[in-house]
Amino acid sequence: MTSPGAPVARAALRVLICCALVSCRRDAPRAPLRPSAVLWFGGDVHVGTNVSALFERSSLTAELAGAYGFVNLEGAVVEGAGASTAERLVNDRRALASLRASGVRVASIANNHADDDGPGSRSRSAARVRSAAIEPVGERDEPVVTEPAPGLRVAWVALDLRRGESRSFRALFARMRSLAPVRVLSLHVTAPPLYSPPPAELRAAVREAVDERVTIVVAHGTHTIAPITRDRETLIAWGLGNLLFSCACSRETEGLVLRATVDARGVVAADVAPLEAGLDGRAARFGGEEGASFALLRALDVQTRADAGALAAPLSLFSR
Repeated sequence: MTSPGAPVARAALRVLICCALVSCRRDAPRAPLRPSAVLWFGGDVHVGTNVSALFERSSLTAELAGAYGFVNLEGAVVEGAGASTAERLVNDRRALASLRASGVRVASIANNHADDDGPGSRSRSAARVRSAAIEPVGERDEPVVTEPAPGLRVAWVALDLRRGESRSFRALFARMRSLAPVRVLSLHVTAPPLYSPPPAELRAAVREAVDERVTIVVAHGTHTIAPITRDRETLIAWGLGNLLFSCACSRETEGLVLRATVDARGVVAADVAPLEAGLDGRAARFGGEEGASFALLRALDVQTRADAGALAAPLSLFSR
């Protein structure tokens, strides 16, 4: 027979156990939280005089606006740009506001059109990019360090690889490692579409970057998409295509946006979203008609959705 005080005793025991568990949770050492950030990477961008949005409005673009974006900005940045040509690409400084509003926080100015505004073009472009609250990378061959999240430093380097030129960047990549736990390298090449094997100078630079444990490598300049691979701990985007190009000199419409979550360990998750590049002043649009970008992603064993036109979320590459 149960004594009248038994329920009370059991209730008191439960309270004591709960209190003990809470006390243990409070007293147990907790693993320190690692600061993390979401970075996204777009392809070649030439805004020209286009002051409209970088992306068409969607749930994904809202997410990207809150993340830390990087693009390759093709052409010099000038005051009051006119029309660009294949020989001279110029971006109006006022148009950079559309990049900042879309989440772009860092931009490479290391490309074959960086000097299209004459002597001192690159330094002037860097100052104008900075005035738009975007950090320019590639004014010189040296790292730029930013902090996309409190306590997490990222070292950025942007290089323009001259066709056929053989150089070693090993010391530069090693210096990046001494500055920040996350290292991002942008490599610009002037080469045919990278559906074919990448040029020797790009392969050599990527090999050195992998050896020096660069976290993420993104290649630009071909205006076409290419595989996204991993080599040891390095995530490599061999070509992200066009993102927005306001010049008739580039008509490639396929692009990719790569998104990566990083912390002091490196890349902990990554996904990719195909898009239709914005040409002739139009904004870039996620999804769109199924084309070579989806076929290439399937060839890379990345799962794609059957309803490409309604693509609402990126396609997962991996999660650690």
